[in-house]
Amino acid sequence: MSDSPNTPATRFAWLSFPLLIFAASRALLFMFAKAGPLFGPRMGTDSDLARAFVDSYPTLAALGHGEISNYARIARSGYTRFADVPFFPVVPLLGKGLGALFGSLELGLVGLSLVACCAGFVGAYRLFQKLCDSETACWGVALIAAFPFSYHLSDGGASACLLALSTWGVLLARQGAHARATAILSVGVLAHPACALFAVAAATLSPRGGRQGHARECPRWAIAAIPVL
Repeated sequence: MSDSPNTPATRFAWLSFPLLIFAASRALLFMFAKAGPLFGPRMGTDSDLARAFVDSYPTLAALGHGEISNYARIARSGYTRFADVPFFPVVPLLGKGLGALFGSLELGLVGLSLVACCAGFVGAYRLFQKLCDSETACWGVALIAAFPFSYHLSDGGASACLLALSTWGVLLARQGAHARATAILSVGVLAHPACALFAVAAATLSPRGGRQGHARECPRWAIAAIPVL
C-alpha cells in the first residue's frame, strides 16, 4: 500500500506555489496602487479612463494604464480608425461581456486581466515543471512576477491573456492534445499577435507525458497554420 495516496490534495499540491506568487505579487501591486496619490495626482492611472470608473474603483483604476483605454473604446464603439488595428478583438469582446456582468466595462477588463494572470502563472509553473523540474518552475514563476513590467499583467490589456493562452496551449501540445492546443492558441492569436510565435513553437514539440490516444486527434501542422489563418 502506498504511503502517499493519490488524493486531490496530493494531485494538485503543485498549485500552491503559483497561486501564492500570484496573490503576493498582486497584493503588493494593489498596495502600490493605493499609495499612488502620495506620489502625485492620479499616479499610475490612464488619463483616458472613464471618470465613473476612476471615482467608483480608485484602487483598481490605478492599475489601469497603458492600453486599457484603447480596449475600452473599441469595446464601446468598435474599430473606427486605423490606429485600432494593433488591438485584437478577443480582449475587448471578453471585457465587454464581463463589463455587462459587473456593470463597468473597465472593471471587466481589469478583472479579465487578473483572472488571466492567475491562469498564466499556473500554466507557466506547470510548463516549467514538465520541461525541467519543480525548482526551475518556482524560479521561473517568481522571475515572471518580479519582472518590472509584470504590472502589465493586471492593467486591463492583453498581456495576461497572452501569458495564459500561450503557456496552456504549449503545455497541451506537449501532452499530445493538439486539438485543444490549436483551439486555445487560435484564441490566443486573436488576443495578442505574439501568440503566433508560441503556436509555431508548439507545432515542433513531440508529445511527452500525455495520453497517446490524444496524440493524433489533430495534426500538428494545424497548430503551425494558426498564424496564417
